Amino acid sequence: MLSFDREGRLVTYFEEGTLYKRSLSSEVHQRVRREGRRVRRRLETTEALRVFTEAYALAERSWSGAEQKLRERLQGEVLAWSPERLLAEEKRFKAAYRPIAILPPDQYAAVVVQATEGCTWNRCTFCNFYTDRPFRVQLPEAFTGHLNAVQDLLGRGLLLRKNLFIADGNALALSRRRLLPLLALAGKAFPGRPLASFLDVYSGEQHDSTDWPELRELGLKRIYLGMETGHDPLLAFVNKPGSSRELASLVGVLKRARFSLGLIVMVGLGGTEYRERHAVDTLRLLATLPLSQGDLVYLSPFVEHQDGRYATARQAAGLTPMREEEVELELSWMALKIRGLGLRAARYDIREFLY
Repeated sequence: MLSFDREGRLVTYFEEGTLYKRSLSSEVHQRVRREGRRVRRRLETTEALRVFTEAYALAERSWSGAEQKLRERLQGEVLAWSPERLLAEEKRFKAAYRPIAILPPDQYAAVVVQATEGCTWNRCTFCNFYTDRPFRVQLPEAFTGHLNAVQDLLGRGLLLRKNLFIADGNALALSRRRLLPLLALAGKAFPGRPLASFLDVYSGEQHDSTDWPELRELGLKRIYLGMETGHDPLLAFVNKPGSSRELASLVGVLKRARFSLGLIVMVGLGGTEYRERHAVDTLRLLATLPLSQGDLVYLSPFVEHQDGRYATARQAAGLTPMREEEVELELSWMALKIRGLGLRAARYDIREFLY
């Protein structure tokens, strides 16, 4: 099974249980199930070229019997992309974007615009997305140039992208004075798309409650909060500002402003020693929040980076990391409990992110 965008660029290729996904920069990820486990890897350039060649050859064969008008259109759009030309999209991507570190899974097909770069805090021990990238805000003039470059890169591929995501890690931390002009420019460049973005508790509390309705009027509809855990001692251990009480307060403010929310919980964070309190306090907190069916709780299998700050802190504290199969069992159990609260729960695996 093959899918392409309206520019004719390959998006996905599924063959005999193996899924290949191409990013806008023509990076290709392979995913396959082996012995009940998902195995993922990034393909080398020669392997990516082979996948592109196979996919386009298969596409050409599959529509050889189509009526002439359709065949001519496909010939002009899809088959105009040689494997080498498709691989060269990396250069155009880098002209439009700085590295995009992460997105929520339901925003993988959004138009991403980088109003900011990096994270305002950047000291959580579990995160290595922005360790070498200081927080930076786009000035309106530069942001306009970025929006134009994104439009040029996506072309008719925009037709696949129904949402608009304001990146990077914590763009909503900006003051009202700095944020509103950027949202207005993004909405004008990509009209008719609901806006979404990440927000952390410690920066969300800096906004006046009257700011939120104004942001909603500019098109902001969905906000993602890095909850991580409802167990405050674990938040402190991973150097994440905020508390369960502060999260509950912010969720109340955002729900009164009629936003839909995505709350992200890390399963396996803190290892075996924190496992029980992490789960119990997280579920207890979720049960008290004024969430509705439009909201979503993401359960993210925690991935420890071997040389990262978290690994150093965990080893110093003598904590035992949970095995992958333990994390998967915990995730399934928590998802069942969350759904029992009348909430939606979904998996969020950062190892499968690709834009």
